Amino acid sequence: MQLSEREVHLWSVQLQQVEPSLLELAADERERAARMRCSQARGAFVQTRLALRTLLGHYLGLPPRAVALNSGAWGKPQLGAGMGNLQFNVSHSGHLALIALSHAAVGVDLEWQQIDLDWRELLPACCHPAEQADFHGVADAEGGARLMRLWTAKEAYLKGRGEGLSLPLTAIRLGVAGDWQAHIDAPWDDGQGWWLHALALPAGYLGCVATPFPSPLIRFQSLAELTSSARAEGPLTPMFCYP
Repeated sequence: MQLSEREVHLWSVQLQQVEPSLLELAADERERAARMRCSQARGAFVQTRLALRTLLGHYLGLPPRAVALNSGAWGKPQLGAGMGNLQFNVSHSGHLALIALSHAAVGVDLEWQQIDLDWRELLPACCHPAEQADFHGVADAEGGARLMRLWTAKEAYLKGRGEGLSLPLTAIRLGVAGDWQAHIDAPWDDGQGWWLHALALPAGYLGCVATPFPSPLIRFQSLAELTSSARAEGPLTPMFCYP
């Protein structure tokens, strides 16, 4: 599959209740899965990692198990030496996972909206002081959705940088209209521009993609369509593209 410059391929993966076989995983991945006591978390990790290996193998022309993976300084998965420069990021929540691939650094975050979310309690941990002021007088339902939009955008940005939540969400102030460009009030910012793109997802989910360039072409596709297309040896068409 061809991946052009300034393009992001975003793959959706439906997570099932049953736990799949671990045979296609590397030894360290099987060990990590074995340490997870929660069967739901273990199943989500295994299915997501198998999907990632399937997709990377599809782009690289390799069997899934032949894809070499390692971790960056802050634990972000990346291709091993000699595997090329394809960039990717993964997120899962509820019964859905998203896998983003690009030739540039990329981050993605996905969250299932919890009805009983106490967003007021989370506000000081997520929002810049100037953002917190915008929540004054906001109704419960609107406040929860707004907070989760900020959360997914900030986490996608930090995951794209490769640092995850090692840096404080409260140091990041985001715009509110159109494609967001992060405004960083912290000494660790390197001045590189990042743009954040809210995603159209199934009801109950919020998500965001972060790229170091504005207005990427985002091709949203389903892993189930890829596997069924491969079996039928037919062409694969995107679910939708935007912008």
